[in-house]
Amino acid sequence: MLPLHSHRFSLLLLLVVLAPLVLCAPPKAENGLASRLVQSSINSNRLTAEQKRLTSTLEELLSEQVAQNTSSACVKEYLFLLRNNTALLFRLFDSSGIFPSGVLEGNFQSLGSFPECNELYPLTHYCKLSFSLTSKNKSQEDEEDPIKQISATFGLCLPAQCGEGDLDLVLSVLERLQLSGMFVDRNTTSVVCLPPKPELDRDGIAGIVVLSVMGLVVLLCTAFHYCYPNGGVIVTASSSIPENLALLNETQKSNPTTYSKLFLAVRSFSILYNLPRLLDSGGRGQMTSLNGARVVSICWVILCHTFIWSQADTVDILRAFKSISTFSFQVISNGWSSVDSFFFLSGFLVAFLSIKELKKKGKIPWFLFYFHRIWRLTPVYMFVVFLTITVEPQWLMGPNSVAMNEADSCKKYWWTNLLYINNFYPSSEQGVAACVGVSWYLANDMQMFIVSPLFFFSYYKSKILGWSLIVLGLVANILSSALISNHNNYIGNMIAQMGGNFFEDVYVKPYTRMGAYLMGIAMAFLYHQLLEHHHSSKSSFSINNNNQNDIEREDARVAEIIQHKKENEYAVPVSKYISYGLMLFGGFWMCLIIFGTYTEPTGAEWNVAQNVLYIAFSRIVWSFGLGCVLLMCLTGNGGWVNAVLSHPAFNVLSKLTFGAYLLHPFVLNVLFMDYPGRILYDEFMIITLFLGVACISFGASLVVSLLIEMPIVNLEKLFLPSH
Repeated sequence: MLPLHSHRFSLLLLLVVLAPLVLCAPPKAENGLASRLVQSSINSNRLTAEQKRLTSTLEELLSEQVAQNTSSACVKEYLFLLRNNTALLFRLFDSSGIFPSGVLEGNFQSLGSFPECNELYPLTHYCKLSFSLTSKNKSQEDEEDPIKQISATFGLCLPAQCGEGDLDLVLSVLERLQLSGMFVDRNTTSVVCLPPKPELDRDGIAGIVVLSVMGLVVLLCTAFHYCYPNGGVIVTASSSIPENLALLNETQKSNPTTYSKLFLAVRSFSILYNLPRLLDSGGRGQMTSLNGARVVSICWVILCHTFIWSQADTVDILRAFKSISTFSFQVISNGWSSVDSFFFLSGFLVAFLSIKELKKKGKIPWFLFYFHRIWRLTPVYMFVVFLTITVEPQWLMGPNSVAMNEADSCKKYWWTNLLYINNFYPSSEQGVAACVGVSWYLANDMQMFIVSPLFFFSYYKSKILGWSLIVLGLVANILSSALISNHNNYIGNMIAQMGGNFFEDVYVKPYTRMGAYLMGIAMAFLYHQLLEHHHSSKSSFSINNNNQNDIEREDARVAEIIQHKKENEYAVPVSKYISYGLMLFGGFWMCLIIFGTYTEPTGAEWNVAQNVLYIAFSRIVWSFGLGCVLLMCLTGNGGWVNAVLSHPAFNVLSKLTFGAYLLHPFVLNVLFMDYPGRILYDEFMIITLFLGVACISFGASLVVSLLIEMPIVNLEKLFLPSH
């Protein structure tokens, strides 16, 4: 840090506070035209007496620093501009952040005008000065004040000769001021100067080249498929070439041996082949309600992240902070349940399909079991990591992009993502930003997938053993969550936690998140047992044998269900009273988990025991409620709930949820980090932003699916048909 001299203190105080007044205050004039005011403010011949006096004082201090040879090139440049180019000096201060409005609402962010400063490049450059003001008396805690530390950020447009070291004295000025008993926390300060736009480095060039090659390959394969729809071979005499391309694709699908593998490999990259399959809304007779649950969950994730990004980038932070305690905001505060829904669905599908395979063949090809998972997830996952390193830095050009160091983290720790261990290493305690922050979920899901055979294979061998392992796993999950939360005094409302190591200790670790995954496996066990019981008995539900009218009504309902569900081999008819009662029961527990943290009416905060119990059981209880609802939908008894979740639109969107999950943070970063200012915290506007982010994310996912996801799925089916 540079030494603090009294002259320099006065100099910087004048530069930061008085100079904008000198240069921007208009002289007295009867004509109030804006153009004349601006012109008069930059014309030294028309300065008022007060402006002349302040300008003279500022020039005197600057000259003194130069004469003493204690000034930097930055001070000399300011002196030169003051004497020779007041118009440019005016633009410097005009595009710099001044003391902001809305301070009482928590606005300590004044970014100035990033675009205006960049217009003056290379004479100027934009710098961000960030620091924190904390209480002078750390031993005293104001329990009524929820904010213990104030973060302030100022955007400054500086001459090119001024560097990051020249701004260090500004912090000393603020420390001397001792505003409201606050002082600058030096451990939280940073000064970063930004170029007007990212330089196209080797990473950026590599990104452009790779994307161009991938796009060219897809276009060439599409063109070949269009010109030679039958692969250039003679079709068998019993076959005919349909005129319609969709029918041709179906013909090729039903008779793949007609075509060479080389042609099928080329066709795997064809948009004409992949796009109809992505947009196919069919799915009758399948477990289509899971598609709806998957789409609702990813939209919930995007909504929560849009609110979180907005709160971090708002000018009225106190209003945003107060909104956390409202009833409706509990949907956002407890939005972690959306991720638990993904864990639940993943555990259910893995266990259900694997047990079905074991019952059919008696064995599972374990190599293909794990290879399919890695092959299915890793290429798209690594592609997003590649985009983060190469493309994202080229898109982030706003004043907020200075906080983004995700690309640097990916360059150094990409291998942890490839090995699916990034939820353990590196940790946020090391001061390292996560590479693709949302990828912690993929690491957890892969780790849970690896150990999943322990549960479903044990169930296949012995139902008692399988259920016993599920119970032991749930107990271990509850104990680990409870012990960690109790030791660190974590609270149930994650967003209201605002700090600490909750995310690192509890949120991203498999031993605290596996409860939902195990509940999904448990529902797969239960569902298989229901199907076994249904297929082995003539009657699928309990009725009163003494009431013939009830029997006839239930028989009629069974016939109706069978008629509508004859294509669905997984239907298990039950009484409508049982089905609706079970769904209401499950919905009650789900609502309790979401809104149970709302304490505003009473004003009573939860004690340690309540917080520990909530953190330990909430994920399991949520999964239990979700399982009750989905079980009725899967068995064909979900009524209108099943009709909504099984809507054909969800069948299409569900194919894009993986890409949308990985890409939506990229969209949010570009939206908020590239924005030249701060936004007002308004729920309606944030929901509008969410709709836009969701649409762009699904659209980007469609592109990635055509480039990577669909081709690799097709290639797997081509070269591993037995799997």
